[in-house]
Amino acid sequence: MKNIFWILLLFGITAPLSAQTEEEVIDAVIEEEPMRPIAAPKPRSAKKQSSNTRGYRGQSGGRYGFYLGQEWFIPPVYDALPKELSDFMVAKKDKKYGIIDSKNRVLIPFAYDKIYAVLKSWESREQTGYFKAEKGKLQGLLSKDGKFTIPVVYDYFQRDKDFNYSVGNKGKTYGLTAQDGTEIFPLIYESPISRVSEDRYRTEKNGLIGMMNREGKELLPFVYEEITSDKGRMKYKRNGQWGFMDEEYHEITPPQYDYLAVQNNGMTVSSKNDKQGVLNSALEVVIPAEYERLKIIHPRYFRGRKDEGNGYTYGVIDTFGTVVLPFEFREIKRGPGDMIFAQEGVLERIPLYGVFDEKGKAVTPYIYRSVGLVGADFAAVKLTADGKYALMDSKGKILTEYLYDRIKKKSTGRGDYVLVAERGDFIGTLRPDGTENDDFKSTAPQRNQARAREQDREQNVFRQLTGEWYGMQKIGQKEYLVNISILSNTTGIRTVYFLEKDKECSVEQYFSPALLSTMSTLLFKINSRELNVKCDNPPADFNTRNDNLFRGGTLNLAGKFGKVSIKDFMRKESDANTTDSYETLRFIRQMRPIADDLQSKVETRPGGISNPQFVISPTTREVKLVSYGTDDFGKIELQDDGYIFVPRKWVGSHNYSLSGILRNVRYRAADGKIKTGDLDICFDAMQSKPFFFKELK
Repeated sequence: MKNIFWILLLFGITAPLSAQTEEEVIDAVIEEEPMRPIAAPKPRSAKKQSSNTRGYRGQSGGRYGFYLGQEWFIPPVYDALPKELSDFMVAKKDKKYGIIDSKNRVLIPFAYDKIYAVLKSWESREQTGYFKAEKGKLQGLLSKDGKFTIPVVYDYFQRDKDFNYSVGNKGKTYGLTAQDGTEIFPLIYESPISRVSEDRYRTEKNGLIGMMNREGKELLPFVYEEITSDKGRMKYKRNGQWGFMDEEYHEITPPQYDYLAVQNNGMTVSSKNDKQGVLNSALEVVIPAEYERLKIIHPRYFRGRKDEGNGYTYGVIDTFGTVVLPFEFREIKRGPGDMIFAQEGVLERIPLYGVFDEKGKAVTPYIYRSVGLVGADFAAVKLTADGKYALMDSKGKILTEYLYDRIKKKSTGRGDYVLVAERGDFIGTLRPDGTENDDFKSTAPQRNQARAREQDREQNVFRQLTGEWYGMQKIGQKEYLVNISILSNTTGIRTVYFLEKDKECSVEQYFSPALLSTMSTLLFKINSRELNVKCDNPPADFNTRNDNLFRGGTLNLAGKFGKVSIKDFMRKESDANTTDSYETLRFIRQMRPIADDLQSKVETRPGGISNPQFVISPTTREVKLVSYGTDDFGKIELQDDGYIFVPRKWVGSHNYSLSGILRNVRYRAADGKIKTGDLDICFDAMQSKPFFFKELK
């Protein structure tokens, strides 16, 4: 009898399956491939057996099924099954999801990437009786009776509080459907439909925003480019101009502003004709729109900026529109309490900060080189660029000596903070009167050892990375030959080569190499969105507006302490291996000694550029200075007897700081003559290209 049974099983004596669709419940047994007899799990105890007369979930060969006694009534062929037997079970088979019943009949075919229950809330874990199905990027909804109430045809699928679904296909049309399949809004709208209040829905027509009720009656005309909430206040944009609305979406101010930004104190910075002003909480003008920029620095103050023709000047205006400090300062910062830090407006030296009270009265002279707020009631100040910090209170009084390398606040997690100070190798907390607590202790041994190990590892990695590397990388839809030239631990050039009419061409961009803390990954931080293109018509993959062009994710480094190499790249070991005809590589090698010579001629000044590195473009001869960032510095002219430095710009009649000196350099002066001498390196932080030069007589 056993042999006859297996023969019948192997020859598949089963009824043919009817066609399976998403709209029908399939009354059929799943066809199984011929398999060896599977032993059922050992019987459970009589006590446990008697408590369950339907069956148990079991596992055999890593697959799940259901059994009762010694027999499998749902064979173990599933990758996943629920723990409890029911007449509607989500199952996984061969990496696809479907639904079966307690008799192993297929209710929903195994054609979906995911099927899962829709919950009423995460807290209760109570189910709605509906299931979400996903196939690729498409989604839909099915009920517990196996009917698809929303077909799996939408790539946008969002539920609201009422369990209605905003559905649609991105870039096409959207509608709103109830979970039982009832259509609320047809698929005719240009943006997803969202419920904003009890019976108010927001969407778009003809590129403009409007609102309707559930019956489709228009509650707000489709005339708005934007409607948004800003710190609890509704604002709108119509005909390119901004205004305010009330909570019922009625316009309460006409659209007359280029820009509106609600502040934390309830006031609003507004802009008209590129000039900024301030409205109070009643939307009345308290500061007229006559300033280049206004920024709130204290609940009672705004910092204003004006352009006087020879550079920007700053002042302070209170929330009633009264000028507290005149517009004659280089910089304004919030001080402790109601104090204000103001930087003097001098040109001939590095400006210093003074302290003023809420009425604009000077509390201290201009003596501070650096100031910074620590919490709301304290500040850290120092007298010189390389000096130490002291603690200042909300009255402008110095509470400590100038002893500390750093003073910062640290949250206690209870809504307040403590003052943490670092003094050499010691770190601890300060009391509100500036005295040190008893928790000051030395961190030197552990910190110095960790820092030394980190520095040694990083230096070892960059020592091995410095040089030129070749590899193939995919950009857009094609692979290109890429040359990575790592000049230092702060500077590099990435060059991508391609052919145009049998001519070798290249596109390059500067980057800063950065190591992750694990020392296992090298990141490319792009310094400029500008591309140096050596051909007239680069491929479409190269777009100057695409700042991710050379980001390329990460490059893995093989090895941490031993030999380091960049994954999928080959090192260009020496000139002997230079058999390629890429002219760019020759220029890179030609420019590097010039960059090193320029670097040796820089004499830094306190508070100026620090650890300067130069990068010279091999195609345009442009010089970039890499210090805190990457900035245009000038150009290089090549001659038979050496190079000539051409400054980016000569100092005009505007504010600037002195950042350093370029000593004994051969340069092209403003009148076009070639001279040799010293140049002042001037810096203006308010300019997009901040470096300027001045001849030293």
